[in-house]
This record gives sequence, C-alpha cells and structure tokens, in this order.
Amino acid sequence: MYEWLEKEEERKVMGDWMQNLVQKKAWVRGDPSFRDKRQKIRTRDVFMRWYAPNESNIMKIVYWLAKILDTTTARKKSSETFQAAITHLTGWMVEKIFSFNVVVTRQELFEFINSIPDDFGITVGKCPCKAYTQEKEGLDGRHKGETEFTCQLPVETDVQIGRTARHYVEKVPSFRNIDKQELIKLENKLLDLGVVPCIYNVCQGETAICNCSPVSCVPLLANRLFGYNLSCLIRQGKYIAVTDKERCIGCGECLSLAVCPFEARELIGDGDDYHSDIISSERCYGCGNCAEHCKQNAIEMVLRDR
Repeated sequence: MYEWLEKEEERKVMGDWMQNLVQKKAWVRGDPSFRDKRQKIRTRDVFMRWYAPNESNIMKIVYWLAKILDTTTARKKSSETFQAAITHLTGWMVEKIFSFNVVVTRQELFEFINSIPDDFGITVGKCPCKAYTQEKEGLDGRHKGETEFTCQLPVETDVQIGRTARHYVEKVPSFRNIDKQELIKLENKLLDLGVVPCIYNVCQGETAICNCSPVSCVPLLANRLFGYNLSCLIRQGKYIAVTDKERCIGCGECLSLAVCPFEARELIGDGDDYHSDIISSERCYGCGNCAEHCKQNAIEMVLRDR
C-alpha cells in the first residue's frame, strides 16, 4: 500500500523524492506513467470537496468518541474494538484516496517546501483540532497541566497545497492564500514552538502539511490513547534519534511532552552510564525535536533501518 517505502533507499534527498510526487506537469499532460493514478486523483478530488468544509465537525466527533472511550469502564475491550475499526477505515481511505502521512524533520520539511512548483497554490487556515481543543489538557490525565504548552501554539497551522488548497479557500472561511516565503517563515515559528511536522495526503499535485501538537491534535491524541499503535493515522519518518552516551548528562529535559511528543524517551543506566535514550525504535517517530532541544548536542538523527 505504501509504495514510497520500497523506493525510499533509492532517494538521496527528500526534496527529490517529494519533487517527483508533486510534479504536476507529468500527470496534467497525460504521461502514461500516471494514468493508473488518475482514478485516485479524481476520487480524492471529490472527497476533498466534501471533506474541506466538514473537517472541523469530523474532528469533534472523533475527539468525543475517543474521550468517551477513555472514560468507559470497559476501556480495554472497547479500545481494541475501536482501534480495529479505525485501522480498517483509515487504512481503506489511505489506500483508495491518499498516498501516505508521515512525520518529517525540520530539514526534510524545508526540502519539501522548496521542491513545491511555483505555480502551485498554498493556503493556510485554522487547524480544526487546535481550534476545538486549545483550552483542554488532552485525553490523557497524566498530562494535565500542559495547557501552557498548548495555548502558546497559534491556531492557524493547517497548510494545504495544490488542488486541495483551492477547495479550502473556496469552502473554509478561515483559509487564505500565502506564498512559499510566508510558509517558510510560518514553519520556522511553529517548529521553534515544538510542533510535529507531518506531510499528509500526497497524491500527484496536492498535499497538506499538518503542524501537530501532542496535546491538541486529534491524530496524535488518538495515537497516544492507543499506545502509539495507530500507524494508519500517523507513520514514522525515515529518521530515528540516537543518543551519544558520552555527551548525555541525564538531565531528563528531552522526556518532556513538549520536547518528545511521542513519549519515546526514558532515563536508563546508573552512575557514569546514566543517560537518556529512546524506549524502542518503533516508539520514535523521527520528528527530531529532541535533537534540536538537547543543549549537550547528545542526540543525532540517523536513517532508520527499514
């Protein structure tokens, strides 16, 4: 289903990879290599015409379903059933309508932005997740008190590119057109605040950039609720965090939800060997926030073994 995974090792630069995915001229001119993709493009175009004006209501429904599930007495059984249903539904949608959704690092994100053709439309508007959950602590009671982190994030963080951008500007009042330079400035600001950059819904000529918060975005909240196993909602990027034990002083700052939005790090060892490390390779999604925040430069992002 995720063809890009098979070809990933052949790509030396993220920008080249994304350039191929968003190359508009080929499929607009009817290049035979894209003929088998046309039905997916048409299907997704129809879907996005409906989805754009209804996204906020969909996020509200998913949020409250998850909240009800989180408080039910039969949580484990309900969780397994709900997870299975969501997995099958979103898996089908990703296969039929979208191509993938993946976490990226700051460098990968800007390589992608620079690869966007100049004639592609770019819009930004209110994130329906943040607009609805901005004042909430999230579904997980362990993180009550994280509202300061949540509220410092702006709501205008949802970026649409290509044909999808047109649908959002036409159907969602909060969206406006921006150029590539304004997008780069916005992303730098958001990344400094600790958002998780995700590239969603890539289908020839269109995509979206979601700047997700672990305490106010429904996909991340749902993924955390289900033990970080909902790969159909958000997939690990191609990089993984590696700790230099000699440099790490074991301060524990990288364990904060504001630094590691996937709660993927822990303090291990004792004495001179006391240091921070990832819990497992599957738990690290490869956003690179921990590497950027580490004052000791003890964390490095390296290519993940697939």
